[in-house]
Amino acid sequence: MRELLGRLSVERLRFEPPPSGPDGLWWAFDLVAYDRRGRVALACETKKTVEEADRLERDLKLWCSGNHPNRDHPDPKNNHYRKYRGLLDHKPRALWIIEPGTFVNSPDRLFRVKVKDDEIARFTPVRDPRAF
Repeated sequence: MRELLGRLSVERLRFEPPPSGPDGLWWAFDLVAYDRRGRVALACETKKTVEEADRLERDLKLWCSGNHPNRDHPDPKNNHYRKYRGLLDHKPRALWIIEPGTFVNSPDRLFRVKVKDDEIARFTPVRDPRAF
């Protein structure tokens, strides 16, 4: 994680950053951290309950695999779809879903993100953030 972010400074953190894509979707994530080149290195999304985090993770996996039931008619106002679009628009290297069990349960919900052809974001769990 240290390599991902380098020496993090407050100037490189943004709460509810503006969109970078053409959709004009604001507030895709709660917090982003930019790398030294100005690209999004880490996107964070907070959820009040473990169940909310479970639903977000499940929906993101469906969107990323292309198997979401609403893939042909997405609702841009849908919160989980905005997170998916945020992955495509911001292209973070990692997504961290923070919920009440974060720092207690293991592993945390940290995912490596890959955006392919600006269409499908694939993400895989990071089991050991020290190795990221």
